Amino acid sequence: MTLLVSGALVGSVSDSSGGRIPGAAVTLREIATNRSRGASTDAEGAFRITELPVGTYEVFVSQPGLRLTGTRA
Repeated sequence: MTLLVSGALVGSVSDSSGGRIPGAAVTLREIATNRSRGASTDAEGAFRITELPVGTYEVFVSQPGLRLTGTRA
């Protein structure tokens, strides 16, 4: 028997005033492997990236007209 462990990142993207941002690109980069996965936010600014191997990731969000941001998660 093999146990596969994975996770997900679920969230939303908003601007400094709290307004949700549809169509933003969300990219995760796994630190150990340098592999990237991504998703776009929906009409409510929400996103979901599933089946992520356990690890440490950097999260980047971009949208034309907005400053690129990143954080480690």
